[in-house]
Amino acid sequence: MGMALGADPSRVEELLEHTEWVRRLAFSLVRCEATADDLVQQTSQTALEHPAAEKSASKGWLARVLRNLAFDRSRHRIRRQLQDFQAGGKADEKDLGVVPTEVFERLEMQELLAGAVKDLLDPFRTIVVLHYFDEMSTAQIANKLKLNPSTVRNQLNRARGKVCGKLQARYGENWSTLCTTLLLRP
Repeated sequence: MGMALGADPSRVEELLEHTEWVRRLAFSLVRCEATADDLVQQTSQTALEHPAAEKSASKGWLARVLRNLAFDRSRHRIRRQLQDFQAGGKADEKDLGVVPTEVFERLEMQELLAGAVKDLLDPFRTIVVLHYFDEMSTAQIANKLKLNPSTVRNQLNRARGKVCGKLQARYGENWSTLCTTLLLRP
């Protein structure tokens, strides 16, 4: 990533610290390395041109920018496919590198999970955010929050149960597909 003219060096450094995390999130959304790299570059450019208002919110803000860019890209591709279809052409999803409806479904699933996590009370919400969004181990969380590691593991398991229970109550038998992402990471 090149540095934008006039970019605050501390912002650039912070952005570079999050690059790998942003790349993993981008790939999880689009499942195509080239498209993920494009999204990382667009996210970085946006972050340098229009930085988050609060430095402490930068990781969540970067995730939101990235999701919006992925959604915009998907919407643009769907429009292009529709135009091709209406013009008598054939839209080939293989050429696009990603199926737009899959991207939209993944974005929607992540928003549902984020909403369920947001509704958790503390300390559950804090532990889930630190573990899944900030990618901290339970030992790191315990150290940061000055808790026993077994307490963190217990609260994390209880939080998973609360999120999955809420999704099951709302979405019935299809709830497990919504929880897959949350339950896969140890």
